[in-house]
Amino acid sequence: MKNSLSLKNQKGFTLIEIIAVLIILGILAAVAIPKYFDLQEDAAEAALKQAIAELVSRDNLMWSKYKTRGDVDVNGTVRALAWADLNEITIVVGTTTATIGTGTYYMFGDFGVDTLPTLGTDAIIASNNFNMTAKLQRTGPPADGSQPGVWATGNIIFTP
Repeated sequence: MKNSLSLKNQKGFTLIEIIAVLIILGILAAVAIPKYFDLQEDAAEAALKQAIAELVSRDNLMWSKYKTRGDVDVNGTVRALAWADLNEITIVVGTTTATIGTGTYYMFGDFGVDTLPTLGTDAIIASNNFNMTAKLQRTGPPADGSQPGVWATGNIIFTP
């Protein structure tokens, strides 16, 4: 009798309770882990969209300089800005290059663009910070210079 009384006074968890907790933790992990990876992909897409917005702004800024001032500072030298310069990547983006993956990109901040397309071809935007690229088209400014290059921001293709 003394043994049965001592067992009732012991405190702790039963095996069934521990198994139930492990099952609940397993279910939570099964739900949370895929959500985490989706968040990473969404964050990469958002960062690439921001980079595309900056690239479009740089393109538009160069066009407005062409229309208003007519000159541009290239590596510390101010010179006349010609219509052809609006399609020159080193004028619009800059001369700094870096290797991302297997390609060479013209860098702006943490992002790079492989080319500045003119006839509806694709540009690829990438970063060393994550494994995703964005591809979109650009049609260069018309020959009369009446508007800047047009980027197809509604048709961005993200590739992990």
